[in-house]
Amino acid sequence: MSARSERHPLTEAAPDRLRAAIRAGDTETALAEVDNVLAEAVPIHDMMGDLASALLTFIAERLGEDAVEDAWRYAGETCWRPFFDAFRASGDVEAFARTFIAFLHSHRYDFSVIEDDERWVIEVHRGTSGERMLIEGKVAGSNGHPDGHRRYGVTEKAHPWTFGFEGFPYYDVHSAVWMHLNPREWGWPVLDCEYGVKDHGDVAEQRFIVYKDPEKRAAELAAAQ
Repeated sequence: MSARSERHPLTEAAPDRLRAAIRAGDTETALAEVDNVLAEAVPIHDMMGDLASALLTFIAERLGEDAVEDAWRYAGETCWRPFFDAFRASGDVEAFARTFIAFLHSHRYDFSVIEDDERWVIEVHRGTSGERMLIEGKVAGSNGHPDGHRRYGVTEKAHPWTFGFEGFPYYDVHSAVWMHLNPREWGWPVLDCEYGVKDHGDVAEQRFIVYKDPEKRAAELAAAQ
């Protein structure tokens, strides 16, 4: 095979076309390529979410559903806690909120933010991971698309790590563990998450809450026990 110096068209990505359009002053093409930049990230994003669901289903089938909590706790200790502890050490709650919201932007969530003196409330209109799989009918027992395979598992029982819901998707256990339980267990309840039935009839993320005064929140939780 002879070497060729020219670039193959298949190596050209949307950011390349976007830069070219900007340099050429072609506003319409540039705006279209902005959407294409976002669209290029969707397939691998969705595949990774589906991969996690498939692996968790395999784990539960082999080891029982309690192993799903164990798996998410292990993952949380290795990849979520270092991030969490770095912000706790800095004490910069606003930076934590901005970074957490940046995660949601990178997920392409549809959400809105309501801020008051005590917290930021992130209302989730549509999630693009766990909720997406429900809507696509990929989760067992879901009300989603009738052609979905419904192979991704859900719990048989209610647990503290399922927000008390039965039939809770294994994928979404990470929200209960990482965003509801772990912040309290680690002594910095800066973050919480709430689930409930949404307009498509399935239980999914409704909102995230970032508290501006985690120490005050800790005292409130202690008083409520």
